[in-house]
Amino acid sequence: MSAVKARTQAINQRKSVLITADPALREELAGPGNAELFRTCTRFAEVSCREEV
Repeated sequence: MSAVKARTQAINQRKSVLITADPALREELAGPGNAELFRTCTRFAEVSCREEV
């Protein structure tokens, strides 16, 4: 798979998750562009991992 195709697939997966997110969270994350959306989701994942330990 090419890097461009993988990037597009990752963006589409992230955005599809937002469809089922809590409406308040969905509204908060609707504005940022792809780069900011990825940074925000990465921070969520980091916090989630710390909470599991």
